[in-house]
Amino acid sequence: MKISTNCRPQTTVIWKKIGIILASSACTIHLSAIHVIDVNAQESRRQLPPSLPTLSSPSSSRSTLGDLPSQLPGAPATQDRSPATLPASLPTTSILTSPTAQSLENTPTQPTIQPSDTQMPRPSGNLNRTINSQLVSTNRAKLAYCPVKIIEKIQLPASEIGPLAEVLVRDGQTISKGMVIAKVDDRQAITELNLSESRLATSALKVDTDIAIRYAQAGYDAAYKTYERELSLYKKNVGTAAKLDEARLQAQQALLQIEKAKHDYSVDQKAVRIEEIQVQKAKETLQRHSTIAPWGGIVNQVLTHQGEWVNAGDPIVEIIQMDRLWVEGDIDARQINPFQVTNRPVEVILTLAQGEKVKFQGKVVYVELEVTGDSYKIRAEVQNRTHMDHWLLIPGMDVEMEIDLMPNGGVERLSNQPGPLNHQQSSLLRRDFGTDTNLRTMARLAMK
Repeated sequence: MKISTNCRPQTTVIWKKIGIILASSACTIHLSAIHVIDVNAQESRRQLPPSLPTLSSPSSSRSTLGDLPSQLPGAPATQDRSPATLPASLPTTSILTSPTAQSLENTPTQPTIQPSDTQMPRPSGNLNRTINSQLVSTNRAKLAYCPVKIIEKIQLPASEIGPLAEVLVRDGQTISKGMVIAKVDDRQAITELNLSESRLATSALKVDTDIAIRYAQAGYDAAYKTYERELSLYKKNVGTAAKLDEARLQAQQALLQIEKAKHDYSVDQKAVRIEEIQVQKAKETLQRHSTIAPWGGIVNQVLTHQGEWVNAGDPIVEIIQMDRLWVEGDIDARQINPFQVTNRPVEVILTLAQGEKVKFQGKVVYVELEVTGDSYKIRAEVQNRTHMDHWLLIPGMDVEMEIDLMPNGGVERLSNQPGPLNHQQSSLLRRDFGTDTNLRTMARLAMK
């Protein structure tokens, strides 16, 4: 293929212009990166101002690049030109024209954190936990803003299958321990109980008297006397051997009748015991038709209503325990040791709406095993009470709690023990005080 020689000079000029543009773009990106590194180094040595200086718009930067080829010398000189030989008068803000350089320039530079030998002050407690304890005296602590929480919230189920005969409570009603909440139809259970009681009464009549044993004993006495008479006649050669044998047999049969009467009496006694168990079983079955409150509280919701069919285990009502509640608080571990509050008595103070204060007694039942930050959690179980059929302590309330602390004397005695002595002090003690233990201890304390 033949190439026209008229096109070669024109093609050479085009390639020279392309080289100028590529060299200019490479210089621009290189200087942009150098500028960003220099800016970050300067900002790490001084505090940044509230806002960075505004850079020139991308349009002005592009116009500046567009003027670069016309301001440079000929093409051969532009190709050999390095980024360091660009004019120093070019503004640095107009050089940042690439997207990468713009994103680096617009990103706020974070101040460099220098390591310090001094330890930062430790925050008190967990950020999500408020320490509300205050040491009132050496043996008493006071906690403010302690929340009251629920111990038990359960759904009472039916224990027997059948239609629900009646529901004896309503939503929000205060209940007491042992109160009947609802009843399943128990007519068949009542019938079974009556039959068991009747059988028990019949069996009991058999063991109320020992008449059968006494009757057998009387028969034996008569048979034995007949046997003695026939034996006496036989010895006088008046009676016959046949009559004597017959009398002996009748006496033996009478003796066996006594044993049989005693055995029957023992069987009747066991039968009575079995009937008593059957009666107890029938009573328990009848009792299971009634749903009983396990503790005092409030009916939160009635789930099943009268006339509905229930199976064993189906919930009837939801109740919340109110006679005993939990009161929780956070204690400063720097002031109070965990062993000082374990199983200790507490006094909970409730401030009513009109400012009146009511006190409740309780006991610490839980101490958190892990100290989080500078605090640990405790939980006290408090005995609640009612006023005009309403509970005073309600879950969600904030109350004050005072704890009788265990004395800290054991730790104090350990801290007061004298430390070890050097050789010279030990020699002085042996020389001046001999083996007197009390004097040696006093001297060791004086040396410290």
